[in-house]
Parts: sequence; structure tokens; C-alpha cells
Amino acid sequence: MGAQNGNGGVGKGISGRLLINGKLFNESGQYLKVTQTSSKTSSSSSSSSSFSAISPKSCSSSSKSTPSPSDLLSLSITTLRHLLLRTALLPLILLVLLYDILTLPIYFLVQQPWKKWPRISQPRSIREPQSKANEIVCGSVKTAPSKASDHFLLQCRTIDEALDRALEHRGEEPCLGYRHTLSSYTELVEGKPITKKALTPEYEWLTYGDFYRALCRFGHGLAQLGIGQGEKVMIFAETCPHWLVAGQGIIKNGSVLVTLYSTLGDAGIVHGLNETEVQYIITSKILAEKLVRLKGQFARRLKRVIILDEGIKEEQLKELQEAFRRKEGETAENKENEEEGEEGEEIELSSMEELIDSGDPDYYKSAEGKVNIRPQDVAIIMYTSGSGGVPKGVMITHHNVLIGMWSILSLVWFFVDELPTHTYIGKDKDISKWKRPSKTNPFPPPY
Repeated sequence: MGAQNGNGGVGKGISGRLLINGKLFNESGQYLKVTQTSSKTSSSSSSSSSFSAISPKSCSSSSKSTPSPSDLLSLSITTLRHLLLRTALLPLILLVLLYDILTLPIYFLVQQPWKKWPRISQPRSIREPQSKANEIVCGSVKTAPSKASDHFLLQCRTIDEALDRALEHRGEEPCLGYRHTLSSYTELVEGKPITKKALTPEYEWLTYGDFYRALCRFGHGLAQLGIGQGEKVMIFAETCPHWLVAGQGIIKNGSVLVTLYSTLGDAGIVHGLNETEVQYIITSKILAEKLVRLKGQFARRLKRVIILDEGIKEEQLKELQEAFRRKEGETAENKENEEEGEEGEEIELSSMEELIDSGDPDYYKSAEGKVNIRPQDVAIIMYTSGSGGVPKGVMITHHNVLIGMWSILSLVWFFVDELPTHTYIGKDKDISKWKRPSKTNPFPPPY
């Protein structure tokens, strides 16, 4: 309680004492007489104060030290406040204690913490200063008294090998969930086009087999375009199921996946394209139109643009192709009236559906499709978001990705038995045709 000025003011003294009108009282209402003593020596002097209690009765001989009725009333009110505060908190404390006691058995029965106690006390890593990072991680996992020590990821050395083993172990279990798009619209947010969509509440699922066969077919489609091992293919699009299939198909083909944020500004996009010198880009129709606008700023090495949008029409692909080939400053209206001159870049356009439709799901099982991928090969060049300036590309090898997987496995080993129940939730692309054959289905069985 803070001190108050003026007559009848009550303030908090030192060590729980009460200050009333300049006089000190203890909580029992006794007046504290201040006695000051001093001592002096040749080298120093010191003084100290002591308090002695004087009852209100003994203070009657001095009118100055006798508390007035208003002082006693203020003291009584203050004491009552302290008592009420303590009394009000007591029921709350008892209620919390009672709740803990009643719910403790339920907690034990539901959570069953005793099953994890031995694992928590188990050493989780073996420090070997001379070992490489992957050996330390493997040692950490193998010390865990769990099925993590036998997890198939520990036997993999490349991403494509991990995909193969995942198919063997998971088969037709759910792999990727998605929802259908009911409607969508695009609006500008701080100068950037942002697409907003209304989605169905229910999820549909792709199995590991569906996903694996789709990515193998897409990878073979890339190989038919002449895209081989070590060549860079950029994905410049929002994350969606098609993005995942394209990315894994690129890696399965032995090519290098280059990722660029779809939200980057013009300078960041141009920087990423020029620095990587990519010749193949996978993007959406909206972002492809943005690339058309910027084509005069990046190096003229681009050979092919692949549109991953579902159901894009051939006429739309032709329009985009003409826009890419058109010379700088040229329009569709005046192109026919101009004399023949230097032609624009020979950029071809394809749809992702076309590539998947032309691919063979068993291509990589054949001798022709065998790709020799090594752990030290670069798998991904991942660009940052550019929030700190120009986006920076980070080269990630197959070994780096597997090390990350092993590290995560060492952190979640105490519930690794539950991992098959965890499924990736995709976004919103309509990929139901991946499972249903039809004349226009780019993913007809057999995969």
C-alpha cells in the first residue's frame, strides 16, 4: 500500500510497520518509539536507530504520541484489508489443490507417463569428437529403446532411395491429403497478387502408391524433354500437391530442384533466375504472366516453361508461348505489321498434365531409366524469402537431407511407433483425377 500525504494519512513503513501521521505503529497497534544513539571515535562517527514498542495506554502521558481515533480507524481498516485478501485467496488455493488431486489418477490412466520414463532416462547420444556428424546422429538413434533403431530411413543414403523404401513400407496407406477448390479470386496485397480460395471441408487422400507413381511418370516426362541428371529445374509456384509431385519427380530424375518463393518481388525473381541460369521453370499461369513481364531482365537461357495448373487449356498455353517469344516492346497487334527481324526467344510451353500423361511409372526400374545418384550430389538449391535483402540460394545435398531426417527421427523416437498415423495435409489442388481413370485423366492406371 503506497503512502498518502496529509493528516490522517496511512503509509507502509519498513518491515511491515505502519506509518500514521508521521508515527510508526506495528500491526498490533503499538506505537514504536524511535531511539537514536550515536558514537564518535577519533577516526569515524556512526549512528543507529532502534524501535521500542509503547502501548497506546502508556502513550497517554504525551499528547503528541497518542494515536487519534482516526489513526486507529485507519489502522483497523488496513488490518482488515490484509485479512480479507488472505481469506479470499484461500478458497482459490484449496480449489486448485483439489482439482490437482482429483485429476491426477485420470492423467496417469490417459497419458500413461510411466511408459516413457525409461526412455527419457536413457542416454540419447554418444559423443565421439572424431566421428562425423551422421555417425553421431545414428549413434543417438540407435541408443533409443524403440523401433527407431530399425527405421528404414537409417538405411537410406539418398532422397530417391528414401522414396522407394517409403513405398515398400507404406504401400497403399494415406500419404497426402487435399481439398477441392470451390471458388477463388486474386487481390493485390502490398502490390503482390494473393490468391484466396474457398475450400471443401472434407479431405481426399492419395496413397503412397498414387503419389509415387505420379512422380515417376512426371520424372520420365522430364527425361523425354532431354532434362538429364544434374540439370537444374526451378519451381516458382505456391506449395500444393502438384508442387510436391513435381519436386520429387525432379529429384527422382537425378536433376537439381531449385525453389523460389512465389511471393518474391521482381528483383528477387530476376536475381534467382540469373544466378542459377536455369533453362526449365515449373510455375502457375499467373506467375508465368509475371515472368513474361520480366523476361527482358533475366538472361535469355530459358528453354521451357511448364504450367502446373489443373485443366489449363491449349489456347492458354499458346497465348503464353507467344507472349514469351514476342520481342521486347512488341505487341500482338503490331506484330503482323512489322517487317521480319530478329526473332524472340524460342521458349516452349507444356502443361504438367501432358508430361505425366506421357510418362511411364516403371521407367526408373528399367536399365534405361537407372540414375546413379550419390549422397554428395546436390539435390536442392533453396532460395530464402529475401526478407533480409536479396534472396540467397543454399545448396543442399542428398546427404544433408537425410541427416535432417535422421536428426528429426532422433528427436521423436519416443513416439516413433505412432509415425505411420501422421499424414501430410496438402493444400487445395483438385487432384482427384489422379485416382480416377477417364479420357482426360493424366494419371490413368496402371501407374
